Amino acid sequence: MSLNLVSLLREAARQAPDHIAIVIGEKTFTYAELFGIVQRFAGALRNVGVRPGEHVAILLPNVPQFTIAVPR
Repeated sequence: MSLNLVSLLREAARQAPDHIAIVIGEKTFTYAELFGIVQRFAGALRNVGVRPGEHVAILLPNVPQFTIAVPR
């Protein structure tokens, strides 16, 4: 098994879906919620034509949203 951020998040969502994974301002997200958001973001990239193996530039400051954009 390849160990990367998405595999770690997938496993955390499987083992502890209701545990808090990230806090953005006043909002908390569980591992299950975060994994769902990451999957939807990946789907949105596919919908605009990004294919596996292609590079995407992400320009974000040091913010929690980076966690959503990076795993793939």
